[in-house]
Amino acid sequence: MFSGVFKEAKVEELVSLLSCFVWRERLPDAAKPKEELDLLFIQLQDTATRGLNVDIDVESFVHSFRPDIMEAVYAWAKGSKFYEIMEIARVFEGSLIRAIRRMEEVLQQLIVAAKSIGETQLEAKLEESVSKIKRDIVFAASLYL
Repeated sequence: MFSGVFKEAKVEELVSLLSCFVWRERLPDAAKPKEELDLLFIQLQDTATRGLNVDIDVESFVHSFRPDIMEAVYAWAKGSKFYEIMEIARVFEGSLIRAIRRMEEVLQQLIVAAKSIGETQLEAKLEESVSKIKRDIVFAASLYL
């Protein structure tokens, strides 16, 4: 998947890369991701550019990926507390929670895809990704417990 980028990336990097698929808000003052995350984002854009053989505006499609929360999601996957990632992301709490929950859904679908094509190593990495992000307040059933 994605020319082997998913296989080669660390779990935290993989999760932060997936955030580009679920985050669509354009943040005017968004900071550029750290260098290693920025390189992953560039790989994503390159892969998307090379893989398109359809009649769409390739430029606008490639620029539709948003790296705005990559660093916050990376920190979340590394075990940071929610208030710490909120300082990084500077977005509405509910929006970030919704994005991380969507990422978990995407990861579950990717696990099924990896399993169906026999990629057991990738499947294990994706399952580890789910276990790293599915925690604490983001996945609490209610905030009023």
